[in-house]
Amino acid sequence: MHFTLHQKVLFKHCDPAGIVFYPRYFEMINDAVEAMFSNLLGWPYEDLLRDSAVPTAAFKVVFTTRS
Repeated sequence: MHFTLHQKVLFKHCDPAGIVFYPRYFEMINDAVEAMFSNLLGWPYEDLLRDSAVPTAAFKVVFTTRS
């Protein structure tokens, strides 16, 4: 199963040079996880976390460039 969430890189994500500050990517990943539970699985994340937890075992991030 795949889930895609397009997110716009905002000014707040960038350093003064206009480069995304890399820890911000993990905030974006968390946003995608929350959206997946809500939009794809029908379990709003805030409801899920009242009684349960969603452990994260690992992240694998591959940075690519656009040309």
